[in-house]
Amino acid sequence: MHLPNLGEVHDQYLALARLARKGDGVDSAPGKLLGGKLLLRIGFDAEGISVLIAAALTGAAALCVDPEPELLREGLRHGLSDFLVADLSEALRILKNEIRQRRPVLVCVAAHPQAKLPELTERGVQPDFLSLPPSEALPAAAFIQRGAVFVPAPWADPGTTRVEWSVEAEAPRTLPGLAKIAASALDPQRADTPARQHWLASAPRWLGRSWAGDQCLRMTSAEAEAFVQQARAEFQDLPFIRNPLQQ
Repeated sequence: MHLPNLGEVHDQYLALARLARKGDGVDSAPGKLLGGKLLLRIGFDAEGISVLIAAALTGAAALCVDPEPELLREGLRHGLSDFLVADLSEALRILKNEIRQRRPVLVCVAAHPQAKLPELTERGVQPDFLSLPPSEALPAAAFIQRGAVFVPAPWADPGTTRVEWSVEAEAPRTLPGLAKIAASALDPQRADTPARQHWLASAPRWLGRSWAGDQCLRMTSAEAEAFVQQARAEFQDLPFIRNPLQQ
């Protein structure tokens, strides 16, 4: 299983949250921006993992179709999906229930996309968002015609930089403390601050074990300076913060 860089996951989430905030009548809570929406992803590769985590963090239900069952099983073991099924009917049953309750869920189906995309269309399944490799774009034309939009590419405000930190020992104790410091350093006037705070609070649930000791966040120079100063004051013996602004 090829994992994306954690920063790519973070930026993919920010891009999807930014798109969702532009929608009409959406719940303003970052974790519910896409509640009740369906995202369809083809391929459980690095890009697909980023998209799926971003979907869950914005409250969407996501269906991922990939022909490699062992790859999907590995993702399930690492906590990067909630369900792995071999039958589309079972996947749709799970998704329907979670969409009705506006809860995020990641469901993977081990199947060939060329067969399942037409079947989804025939069964009247209409995703709200699509994430497809170029080779799968044509079979999804019907979804586009009915209003589905493509998931945006990872995005970052040019006025921010990505600050990264990692913990080798006692991560369950240390990372929440660092997240609290980072959240308090964020500018409350910025439109993306609620989404960034939500990332700090909720991303560990969806990142699974793959990034158990790592975290990152887009920050302005002032935010990064405040975070780094406070974090190093409270955790003086842990030189784990990588701040490009200080390099």
